[in-house]
Parts: sequence; structure tokens; C-alpha cells
Amino acid sequence: MYSLIHPVTMYPPNRPPPQPITHPVFRVAVQGSEIVVTAPDSDYVMTYYMPADSLKLLAGSFPRKEDRSVSMTLADFLTAAWKLANDKARELGWIT
Repeated sequence: MYSLIHPVTMYPPNRPPPQPITHPVFRVAVQGSEIVVTAPDSDYVMTYYMPADSLKLLAGSFPRKEDRSVSMTLADFLTAAWKLANDKARELGWIT
């Protein structure tokens, strides 16, 4: 007769189990000639624009410090915002 044993992870009594890292849902909006990427409930807002003489998006404004109220780092936000803005620019036909 065989029995199945499920592993149990034990945590020290003075430390709670780790919480999953959650990332905010991003919002991407077009405001005039700018693409604005935001992470709601945070200070993270990034704007991009497309100069007439350029083949790529340029950053208009961006956060300059970490927002400690969310689990996402500034570097993670900037990376995600760049990708989302480029995807939106392609969708709009601004870049190929």
C-alpha cells in the first residue's frame, strides 16, 4: 500500500510566508500628440512624443524616484512603459 505525501513548506514562527509580488495594471492613453503610460495608485507616470524629424518615440517626462508604495521598481516601470508606448505607437501608425 502506497501513500502520497505532500510537501509542506514551513516558515519560521516570527516571519509570515512571503506575499506574491503584485504589479499594477498599466493605463495607456493618447493625449494629443503624446502617449501617456501610468501605473494607477502610484507616482509612476511616463509621457512619450514623436518628433516630426524622428523615427522613434522620445521621453517627454518621467518619474525620477522610486515609489515605495508599490512593489514595482522604477526600473521595472520604465521598461514596461517603454514597451507599452511603442506598442501603442505602432498601433497608431506612428512607427513601424
